[in-house]
Amino acid sequence: MNDAVKQSMTNTSTWTRGLYMVLFAFIYSLTEAVVVFICLFQFIFSLARGETNDRLLSFSKEICEFMLQILQYETFNTEYKPFPFNPWPEINQAEVSDNNETTTEKTDNEVENLEAEEAIEGEVISASDQEEEEK
Repeated sequence: MNDAVKQSMTNTSTWTRGLYMVLFAFIYSLTEAVVVFICLFQFIFSLARGETNDRLLSFSKEICEFMLQILQYETFNTEYKPFPFNPWPEINQAEVSDNNETTTEKTDNEVENLEAEEAIEGEVISASDQEEEEK
């Protein structure tokens, strides 16, 4: 066996990471179940009240960030170990409260951009092209 392969196989940090990966895969599976319950509860709350629960929305964003951290660690995109080895991801409450307004504004802006693009037909003529045509 090649010395580099042998050294790699006996590297304790790689095996330790493997154990963490198994632990986080289990935690990720549990978190998926929590997300299903959040979705169901948010849907029922939305039906009953006609709006979403801001606290639950904030918690669901934190759960999504936590799951992203797990996936990044699992796929070797980062060495940052997610919660409980590091702090729980926190989301700014103002971002959650403004969520619906921001989405609407983006949608309105996107519609305006699409309408502007549809209004422009034919070739785009630059200022230098116009000067050449005038001569």
